[in-house]
Amino acid sequence: MIPAPELDDRVAPWRCPVNPDIADAVVRIGRREFVVKVLDTSRVGFTILVGTVIAKRILAAKKSQIFYRCERWEVATNASFETEDGVEIAMTRVRDLTRIKSPRSHWWLSAVPRFNAQSDPTFLFYVVLAIILASLSLPGIGDSLGTARYVQKGVKTILPSH
Repeated sequence: MIPAPELDDRVAPWRCPVNPDIADAVVRIGRREFVVKVLDTSRVGFTILVGTVIAKRILAAKKSQIFYRCERWEVATNASFETEDGVEIAMTRVRDLTRIKSPRSHWWLSAVPRFNAQSDPTFLFYVVLAIILASLSLPGIGDSLGTARYVQKGVKTILPSH
């Protein structure tokens, strides 16, 4: 493994080895993409394993991007080491290019009030309002006040009839 570069007065970043089952990543240089194996990761970068031909292209590139586990990073190459399996390249994270998905909202969900039934007084208000409307539509109270037919018409226009 490649030792992590030393930082000023802080501890060097911890390198976490990557399981070979999830080690596939894609390095993009310009419009070309190369499949690589990620050997380890840290908070500052990656170590990848590639063949010698691809390693020359990656090392010669000024800008490159790596796509790994739903993340997209602009990276800079630090060092390279030849091994039996290929060339190990240490890459430093420069900038996070991962797109953040904004949550989709529907207009009809915004009309539904969001409150906690145990501590929000608006819940009590809605319950009292529902009781008052229900009592105004009852045949006895609503008929004597003259509101029963108006409330019943309103309910029939909102609810579909069969």
